[in-house]
Amino acid sequence: MKIILINSYYFPEIIGGAEVSVKKLAEGLIKRGHNVVVITTGIENKIEYLQGVKIYRLKTKSFYRANFEKNILKKLIYRLLDIYNPFNYRIFNKIIKDEKPDIINTNNLYGISPVIFNSAKNNNVKIVHTLRDYNLLCPKVSLLKKNMKTCYKANILCYFYRSINKFLLRKVDIITAPSEFVSTMFKNNNFFYKDIKIIYNAIDIRDKNYKEKNISIKKSLTFVYMGALSKYKGLIELVESFKNISDDSINLIIAGKGELKDYVISESNKDKRISFYHFLNEDEKDKVLKKSDILIIPSIWNEPFGRVVIEAYSYGLPVIGSNVGGIPEIIEHKKTGLIFNHREENSLMNSMLYFINNKEEIYNMKLNCFNKLKEFSLELQIDRFIEVYNSVIINENI
Repeated sequence: MKIILINSYYFPEIIGGAEVSVKKLAEGLIKRGHNVVVITTGIENKIEYLQGVKIYRLKTKSFYRANFEKNILKKLIYRLLDIYNPFNYRIFNKIIKDEKPDIINTNNLYGISPVIFNSAKNNNVKIVHTLRDYNLLCPKVSLLKKNMKTCYKANILCYFYRSINKFLLRKVDIITAPSEFVSTMFKNNNFFYKDIKIIYNAIDIRDKNYKEKNISIKKSLTFVYMGALSKYKGLIELVESFKNISDDSINLIIAGKGELKDYVISESNKDKRISFYHFLNEDEKDKVLKKSDILIIPSIWNEPFGRVVIEAYSYGLPVIGSNVGGIPEIIEHKKTGLIFNHREENSLMNSMLYFINNKEEIYNMKLNCFNKLKEFSLELQIDRFIEVYNSVIINENI
């Protein structure tokens, strides 16, 4: 079948987990013999091919590309266009007519807007929409208030914003979500009149020989954090918890980019056990994870999934994760890691101390992590998406 995948960004522009997921899905579908076209935003209009995937990079008719503009007025105008951008309709309409896809799978739509749904329906093409975050619920995406607490009650502006998105999404045939938590959040807000299919994010299973190479008990421990250097990621809580442990045999690696970069650099200068790395490419990430022992994902916001968790599993790393969002769905407490209460004082520190004082548990959990990976195999994910695509095309419910 011919499938158009749409996402705000595409490799080599990697903003977050969505770009990684869409790339793996596109290339996996190509390997299965399907014809895949990607539509994404770009700094200029061009068509290129990567790993057999045809990519339309479009300088879309919006006032700025998300994440690259600081001007407040332009941001406001962009947000309005983000809800519904009529300037993009003709562009997408022409591509759909030229490509004649069997189905369109939309993902993040920053800079594109749900106008793509109209283009698809006017060309009689079925639509699957994959939720990657909470953008349709919250203009800020995070669903967090200024005090870093989750916002559960929409104000007048957010209510209006959600109502528009609810109306536009009625053109979609099936919704997929990366976790039960994301599905529940949208259902609780009466967002969809149709069922939501759960399809977990996936990862390429590493070389089988790596399992044997990475099973050992070390005297010293290296904790690692990979992600945005932001308050909502719980980074400050992580650093403070680590600093409260007086053990010279432990280390903390922090890798990423964001507004807390200067804070992390400052703390690493004060405590030589803390090391700062910039945003890592795949080769750099491989080296860092190979020399680490425990991954920590201390998020305050409700992570839709937490791709870094399954990346850690592929290296046999147990994970300490907060009890928010989709994280508890993919970490088995005391089997593949530990779940801590991010609102409970010393909960994160005690989780780190657990591994420091029970190093033999790391050995047992490493084996469990490798076994847990089977649930997140790329092959299984692609099977599930193909099943959804086929069900939409033949108009059957699954």
